[in-house]
Amino acid sequence: MRGTFSSHFTGTASVDSIDAALIEHLRRDGRASYRDLAEKVRLSQTAVRARVHQMLEERILKIGAVIRQDSDSTRVKVGVGLNLGGDEAAVLDVLAERPEVEFTARTLGGYDLIATVVGTSPRELFARLRRLDAVNRMTTWFHLHTVKEDYGQSISGLRG
Repeated sequence: MRGTFSSHFTGTASVDSIDAALIEHLRRDGRASYRDLAEKVRLSQTAVRARVHQMLEERILKIGAVIRQDSDSTRVKVGVGLNLGGDEAAVLDVLAERPEVEFTARTLGGYDLIATVVGTSPRELFARLRRLDAVNRMTTWFHLHTVKEDYGQSISGLRG
């Protein structure tokens, strides 16, 4: 499973210092032009464009918009913890196909899977999950106020 802000990279591509610099500049300003990026890393616009497209193609880099959750008071954010027994694939399929599922991860600990669901009402998704034989237990919680939500981890933290 992969969420909006992370993916499970399984390729063989590597990130060199120029790619890392491009990622860092895009992390700070996702709308930076190829011209601006080229000036910062001292390459041609064509070379920068090729590098960015290559990283996108190899799924090293993913560019997306981040919506501030408190900007839309009609939407709720709900956490879900699932304990499974049986056909895990059916549960993963339901979560993967639903646009309101913002994040899903397999876990070790109190739950087999956790997910974050965002929408006006998660009722239909929860009903579908409850009907699946593989779901032994489901716990939900509301996110009342997001204190920190930062998906802009620096590339240096990732290369560690």
